Amino acid sequence: MTARARVVASLLLADLTPSWVDQVAVDRCLAGRDTGRPLHRAERLAVTRALLAAGHSTAEIARRIPCCDRDATQLVKEARAC
Repeated sequence: MTARARVVASLLLADLTPSWVDQVAVDRCLAGRDTGRPLHRAERLAVTRALLAAGHSTAEIARRIPCCDRDATQLVKEARAC
């Protein structure tokens, strides 16, 4: 790989940091529609925060994301800690 290719690759990867949130995917998940791909951790956390604010239970959050109950419980703990 050339030096230029390494720089371009690093710039492309910098845009995909774990904290990046695709708001369209989050909105689609909140509306109960298919996101077209699995949500990243930051996106699942954003959905969890919104659903908690709307009064949804951990079980409902697990169904909406979708994930297992254990992952939903962890997301709820993280969302409440922020």
